[in-house]
Amino acid sequence: MADGPNGPGNYTINVVWTDDETNPSVGPEALLQLYTTYHPAAVIGAIMTPVVDAELPVIQQYNIVYFSQAAQTLTLTVSQNFTPLTSHSTIFHDEDSAYYFGWLTVEFLLNYKDQISPGGPLKVGAVTYSNNPVFMQEEMGGIDAAIKYYGAQNEIQIVDVESVPTPASTTLQPTLTKFAQENVNVIITGLTPPSATALAQQAVDFPQLKGVTTIFWTPEDDPSWYATLGPSANYLNMFVFSNFPSMSNVSVQSIDNEWQYYRNAYLAYTGKPLSGVGSFGIDSAYIAAAGLQLAGSANSSALTSALESLKVSQIPWPLANVYTPFQPGDTIFGTVSSGAFWHSTNQTIVFMQVHYNPSTQSVYTQVVWPSPYATAQPTWPSP
Repeated sequence: MADGPNGPGNYTINVVWTDDETNPSVGPEALLQLYTTYHPAAVIGAIMTPVVDAELPVIQQYNIVYFSQAAQTLTLTVSQNFTPLTSHSTIFHDEDSAYYFGWLTVEFLLNYKDQISPGGPLKVGAVTYSNNPVFMQEEMGGIDAAIKYYGAQNEIQIVDVESVPTPASTTLQPTLTKFAQENVNVIITGLTPPSATALAQQAVDFPQLKGVTTIFWTPEDDPSWYATLGPSANYLNMFVFSNFPSMSNVSVQSIDNEWQYYRNAYLAYTGKPLSGVGSFGIDSAYIAAAGLQLAGSANSSALTSALESLKVSQIPWPLANVYTPFQPGDTIFGTVSSGAFWHSTNQTIVFMQVHYNPSTQSVYTQVVWPSPYATAQPTWPSP
């Protein structure tokens, strides 16, 4: 968003573009060229974690106000022990972190422990690709922290954490073989959509895994991904979580209406359905604009301070996602006292259950948790 010509506090917002090609070797140069050409007041950045990591030196060198769309916060806004990296003060994270995904997964599992494993512990197998640190360190870190917080060490046991070689890996049989041998009753994945589809389809060859509770993360909340699952959607007991369900509504009509507005607008503009990750750009643009309005300046330091104090109520446009403000101050971004949430937003996450309808030969989803947003109760296979 480049400076407009109308003076302090009265800027015209011009949106300019560059393409990082979702490539860490391209991202830094693309960001540098964008900055030197347009001197943007704020950059809505990459959604792929390795690209954001690669761009970090450019962000810091030029003091760029940068909205990260990746699930990662480690090395960007928090350190390895999830404490604020205050030296990275111009980076803002407008997506819930993988750490939070992990924490909520534990809350979900504890809530339905008796349905998943009556009378016994939850035995969890986890799998990602390329030892992805966003999953291995951040999401599993959130899981570990929540298990300790709730004193659930005897109720949730992490029995195996696996990694397939690449993001494009579609040979999941070795991993599934291990999970079957270990008698897991929960599978947690941090896979790309092609790998997640392969896991679901190949699981049908393992009778021990039928009905196992399987949790997929946000990138899989995409209509094109659901369509590839077919009948395999009913073999594992599948759940997907997202901040902005691409195919599901919630029990709050006002939220549904807002989501449908953005789904329709996105479809009309692009010709493609809006996936969960599509909502990040909408909100980052509005948040950046509200920050500029509050700062009355496109100066990096002034905008950073404005964003740190920005309240949800000070954003005059309807946001796609539902935010819980941080205390004290009702700010949309976490303060230093928020720890792992420093400079991150706290978006409402919902868990959806995935079903295959044989009559229509299609896959559909329903929001099942948290209960205030649920349109259906989760179902579990009979023992």
